[in-house]
Amino acid sequence: ESGGGLDVQRLLAKMPAELRKSKEVVHAVKVWKSVLSKEYVTFFKLYQNAPNMSAYLMDELADRMREHMISCIVQSYRLRYPLKDFMKIACLPTTDYALPLLRARKVKVTASSPYDIDIDATRAASSSNPAANPSINPPAAAQNTANKHRGLVAKLKAAVTEARTMSAGAAEKGAVIRRLLRECKELLQQPSFQPSLVSSVELLLSELESMKKSAKKLQKKQNGQAPSEPAGASKKKAKKEKKKAKKLKNKGKKGKNKNKIK
Repeated sequence: ESGGGLDVQRLLAKMPAELRKSKEVVHAVKVWKSVLSKEYVTFFKLYQNAPNMSAYLMDELADRMREHMISCIVQSYRLRYPLKDFMKIACLPTTDYALPLLRARKVKVTASSPYDIDIDATRAASSSNPAANPSINPPAAAQNTANKHRGLVAKLKAAVTEARTMSAGAAEKGAVIRRLLRECKELLQQPSFQPSLVSSVELLLSELESMKKSAKKLQKKQNGQAPSEPAGASKKKAKKEKKKAKKLKNKGKKGKNKNKIK
């Protein structure tokens, strides 16, 4: 997940356009984005409408998304949450699947049908024993790391905005852009980097790469250098010139022959 976004984008860029637009690939990209951003509602809608047999591949991710969903419900709601609503969103067909899943994660469920998730009881149990369910009561260290990463991404965004509008020389601007590119790549390579922030950093990387090309062209222009020709352009030009010279030479020979005849 962390840093994997660039690999996915490279893979998509190398794919033939026809394959990239196929329903299977489009669906897979949507699933990847929903997992990256932890959008469990979108994920389970895609899970229900998975083409061919891709739902079996998604099974591995489904439990993780259900765990995130439980965490969100317990942190966001009060009193009780209907179990039937949880089962509908999480694609669980019966209580035989739902109840063991919730109890394994120390989530309290009312004793009689219709079952509800008892939010207050679950919170009380988590408060008395924080280690019982780290997804409901995340450790302070993990929360601090997430906040630190958000702060770093916000600083990078501000720095990229400043670099975009800076009026310095091309060489100085190029140096700033290279430094920001390096910082973005280092951030993505951190093993604990928040998956939800990956797409934001990748957008910054894409913008910086574009700015780097523009700065390079500007620097060449300021140094009085003509922009480099594309690979093979000089060979084509030479071939064209040679063909033109040969044509002129043949034309001259024909003129001489006509004069001799006269």
